Amino acid sequence: YHTKMNTTGRVTPITSANVDGTNSADVTVSLYPQDDIGGTAVKLAHLVTVPAKATLIVLDKPLYLKEDQSIGALASANSDLEAIASWEDIS
Repeated sequence: YHTKMNTTGRVTPITSANVDGTNSADVTVSLYPQDDIGGTAVKLAHLVTVPAKATLIVLDKPLYLKEDQSIGALASANSDLEAIASWEDIS
């Protein structure tokens, strides 16, 4: 997710689900200063283990993003984790 021009973004919640039936995987969720997931990231969660068939709540309080900031999620294993977030753009 990234905020649009002339808006503030409100993000909550962010969850990560492990869809692998056997293996755990690690998730990293970061806040970036650029809208293309660029620049030096600030970690919201770093290499947090999500057990097989489990869900992790990464963020359950509102996080406000400035114009052109973005959030990205990475998994330690391909196709093992899925992430979902809810957001709204505030003018």
